Amino acid sequence: MTRALYHGSHDLLFTAHVTHAAGQEVALDATALYPEAGGQAADTGTLRWTGADGAPRAATVTHSRQEKAAGLIWHALTGDVPPVGTPVKGRWTPRAAGGTRSGTAPNTCWPRPSCA
Repeated sequence: MTRALYHGSHDLLFTAHVTHAAGQEVALDATALYPEAGGQAADTGTLRWTGADGAPRAATVTHSRQEKAAGLIWHALTGDVPPVGTPVKGRWTPRAAGGTRSGTAPNTCWPRPSCA
């Protein structure tokens, strides 16, 4: 199950562990990236981790979706895919001004105070 960190949080950064991986998608035990839902676009961002060889790795999160039955939020990645069990550091990328998270306030990114 993925713990949603985006409710009431203003943090751009988060830490998590990869719990599932399939193709170019991963599910994490926690995420600050809001999945596509109710006509609202998914958040984007980056994941960073240390590879098995000790080298830094990174991937861009291009889309997130919720699998309600399993309680998972899946993140589609471009770049490397971290293996299951890997600790990652995530960063939410704020949308351009005028983007919304709630779909009700045209100039805010709920719950974050600003998109700037």
